[in-house]
Amino acid sequence: MRKVLFLLSIFVVFGCSNDPKLETPCKGVSCSGQGLCVVEDNTPICQCNNGYINIGNECVLDCKTVTRSIPDIYNQKCICEDGYQATYSGEQLVSCSFGEKCIEGYVFRNGKCELECSDPFAHANNSNNECICDRGYITINGACTIDCRGIAFSYPATDNLSCMCDSGYEKIGDECVLICSEANTEADPSNTECVCKDGYFESNELSTCVNPCDSATCYDNAECKSSSFEEFRCECSNNRVFGPNQFYRLFENEHHLIAPRFASTSTQTAIMWNQQSILTNFFQPFFGALDKNGEVVVNALSLGVEEPVNVSEASHFAIATDGSNYLAVWRGLIDDTVNPIIPIFRVKLVSSSGDLTLEQIIRVQEMDDVSDKNPKLFWNSSTSKYVLFWLGVVAGNRVLFMNTINADGTPGDTQSVTLAEESIVDYDISIDGSGNYGIVLISIFSNRYRKTFFEKRSSNNEVLVSRKLVQYDNYHSTDPFSIWDGENFIVAWRNSNKIRFTTIDEDGNKLHHEKSFYTPGSLLKLIWDGTFLTSFYMNDQELHQYQVNRNGDYNSNVGISYSGNTVFNFSGTSYQNYGDFLYEDGRFIAVWSDLRYGNYQIIIDQIGCF
Repeated sequence: MRKVLFLLSIFVVFGCSNDPKLETPCKGVSCSGQGLCVVEDNTPICQCNNGYINIGNECVLDCKTVTRSIPDIYNQKCICEDGYQATYSGEQLVSCSFGEKCIEGYVFRNGKCELECSDPFAHANNSNNECICDRGYITINGACTIDCRGIAFSYPATDNLSCMCDSGYEKIGDECVLICSEANTEADPSNTECVCKDGYFESNELSTCVNPCDSATCYDNAECKSSSFEEFRCECSNNRVFGPNQFYRLFENEHHLIAPRFASTSTQTAIMWNQQSILTNFFQPFFGALDKNGEVVVNALSLGVEEPVNVSEASHFAIATDGSNYLAVWRGLIDDTVNPIIPIFRVKLVSSSGDLTLEQIIRVQEMDDVSDKNPKLFWNSSTSKYVLFWLGVVAGNRVLFMNTINADGTPGDTQSVTLAEESIVDYDISIDGSGNYGIVLISIFSNRYRKTFFEKRSSNNEVLVSRKLVQYDNYHSTDPFSIWDGENFIVAWRNSNKIRFTTIDEDGNKLHHEKSFYTPGSLLKLIWDGTFLTSFYMNDQELHQYQVNRNGDYNSNVGISYSGNTVFNFSGTSYQNYGDFLYEDGRFIAVWSDLRYGNYQIIIDQIGCF
């Protein structure tokens, strides 16, 4: 009976399948069991239960509230997309974050599991099995510390993000530089000691770094160059070869102005000359001063009265300066009841404005004479005194004498430098940096043979280097020169038509074989300017300048006077009878007596930077 009813039921259901009234669009639409299918406009649509949404007529779990989440395959819960890690609150999905599950000690980073490094300045190496320090960090005591090895005198900052300078140093750019608080100082190359900046020199007295050029004034077109804290020179900034400038006349006078000589301070150039009397052959010493622009500031000041000095001895005078005042020394004669005529030197101090002190007298040995037409006067900065050298005649021989003169013009006692056992033909003297005298002597033997010697004496006339033979050349040597070049003495002398010279150290030893250069005419003066030996000479009554370097290599040879055979030579034996020459502030200055204006006038020429 039950079998019959089952078959009957089947028949009833399937037997009516052809009935169009029983067909519907929702047929076969289950809505995933989570909703009800309805027909709208003959189209099946799932109306999903709460928490589900219709996707393709399937009711799937609504996971849109959590970014990057999707339903699981069973539509039971929301899960994260591949590559994202889920965070749950109980059974509820809270968030999906990018990453994968890594084993302990690793962390998902840059799309993969990397070794987790606890040091904030470390990262996993390429093999991902070891932590190494980040770029710019090194391992110190097991920790990654900023690498300060490239910055000397530095250490890591407390935040380990930068390098700090050691105490006493400051950061300049990417370096730690020693702090030098003293003016004009900087760290030395080792960065451990403060030294004077380039161009500055440590002052022994002030213990500071100074450059004398900071307070020096150079002529136009000249640049100041310093060699010590107290020495400087002005050099042509355009590096031109020295040549003559426009000369000009000084101290115009109707009478002969002859034999001018120089002394120069930082602000003035003083000139001393002899002036011939209008009525007699007597001569009278005069003084004048120019500022550095060539303007006359002291005009033709008489230093003494006319005296009957022999006309061939007209250049018997000298002038020097201590940097502020000038000392003038000239040959004079006085009457005496025992010896009617006694040679003396008259001494007078002259200020920069032309003020004169009382005259002092240096007496020569009463039975002897002064034969030196070119006495040499120096200011010795080491002793703060002047010193005068001259040749006198004793027992028929020419002897070198000296006398020290105080800054106020008061002379001391006369001393002999050489003995009367020989006769000095000529001499020259220069002073080294310690105030010692380098003396070059040409002595005559057997009334014919001449030898050139060098010796060094202290400011007290003590022998420091005993006399040494420099050159033995029979009877040709003349015009000796002694020049201090800042380190050694340059000794020079004339032999026929050549100048020979050599360099002698502080012990009197030659540093090189003799060099020579050709100089025609009469040699007047030789000057070392730090680069060249410059000779001034007369040739057919024209002044010329010739330059060579220490090796004797030629540099230049130029005419100076262009005066048409009018340069004055009173006695024919002394360069001071022509004029005088000096080097300062990057240029040479020449002064001479010239006849071009009718009487002998003083002419000055600046040769150098213009």
